[in-house]
Amino acid sequence: MNDTSGEQMRRLQAQYHLRLGRRAREAGHPELGAQEARRAVALTPQNPWALALLGQCLMRGATPDLDGARAALERARALDPTNGYFVRLLLDVLYAQGDAQARTEMLTWAWWAGAPVERWLPDGPPLPVATKPAPAADRLPQTVLVPTRLEPAFA
Repeated sequence: MNDTSGEQMRRLQAQYHLRLGRRAREAGHPELGAQEARRAVALTPQNPWALALLGQCLMRGATPDLDGARAALERARALDPTNGYFVRLLLDVLYAQGDAQARTEMLTWAWWAGAPVERWLPDGPPLPVATKPAPAADRLPQTVLVPTRLEPAFA
């Protein structure tokens, strides 16, 4: 068996475990879903959908593992930064953790990455609040880079 067929076999096995995990999640068995998602992640660690399923199942368990869910969903979003579904799942975890600052930072990052976050940020991300500047003699010249958005994610 060559490397290509071995990789193909791993992808097929991962898809199998993803299907089982999704069925378990939908049937109300998040622990079993997390177990299948972990198998899929072990086979294809760069698969954001396996990580997203793992995050969902960890959040929905009888004793939610919010830290584990957050880590899985942050990895999924990092692998596919413009996927609005991953953003929403991560927002749910951050909300459950009560981490308003992380929600704001993540939404701002997602906005500039081009994810469809207009429903949460209809006017764009909050702009930094200017603080009182130091006296002119104490200030060093600064260059401020401001990201610009060339076009909206959805026209």
